[in-house]
Amino acid sequence: MQKNKFVVWLKDLLVGALMGIASAIPGVSAATIAIICNSYDRLVGSISGVTKHIKESIIVLVPILLGIAIGLVPCLILFDIALSHMLFAVVCLFLGLLIGSFPKVLENVKGEKPEPKQIVYAAISFFVSVSLGLISALMGKSNDLSSFFTNTPLWFYFIIFFVGAATSAFLIIPGKIGRAHV
Repeated sequence: MQKNKFVVWLKDLLVGALMGIASAIPGVSAATIAIICNSYDRLVGSISGVTKHIKESIIVLVPILLGIAIGLVPCLILFDIALSHMLFAVVCLFLGLLIGSFPKVLENVKGEKPEPKQIVYAAISFFVSVSLGLISALMGKSNDLSSFFTNTPLWFYFIIFFVGAATSAFLIIPGKIGRAHV
């Protein structure tokens, strides 16, 4: 393997690991990570062209899939431990990761004027996300969540659905996805 191809392979492996980590984080999309790392077009092109360009697609997909496995498995174990011992710290970490990616979002939409509807959705999503974080901090360890999930009322599922929908609107990276290339 040539040095340049090896560097691309390592980059794809790293992007895959980051995508695996993102998959372990509730509410964060691996596709968002692929967009931030400028690998989304190649990934989609490889998946969509797998029947026409098998060899080229496999060369792109193998390191990404291997990286996803490398990133996902340890994170699932670590996040399970972290969520059971320090919930608020993990919530703050995830919020920091989202805020840290905001400059890249702004770079992707530079020069485009947001529609009023998009601003309202983003504001609502941000408010709901911050409110949930503050509520979890105020509740602290005094509330036993395991008993709540075993006796969950039906209305709770509706609230979770709408909170998830509103929060996900904040996680969408706007911008134009170019034509997919292998």
